[in-house]
Amino acid sequence: MKRFTNNMRKIGKYIQYPYEIDLGKYLEKPRKVTLKLFAVIVHAGGSSFSGHYYAYVRVGTSWYKVDIKIYRWMIVMFPSVTLSLL
Repeated sequence: MKRFTNNMRKIGKYIQYPYEIDLGKYLEKPRKVTLKLFAVIVHAGGSSFSGHYYAYVRVGTSWYKVDIKIYRWMIVMFPSVTLSLL
């Protein structure tokens, strides 16, 4: 999905994603192919040249925010702990 203009400025339009989507109608031989949303990537910043990315990831029925800044801090503070969400 295009989220930046040709001059690399961020498009700020709100987009709502369905939890499930059936992609079967796009196949050569239509059949039911349902995909469930399990992650959303978020960009915080005004252009593609600056900012920060993080994600929301679904594990079972719960959603978790995954942020590399926090993950790097956890590795430094707790080197023997492995973070595994999936």
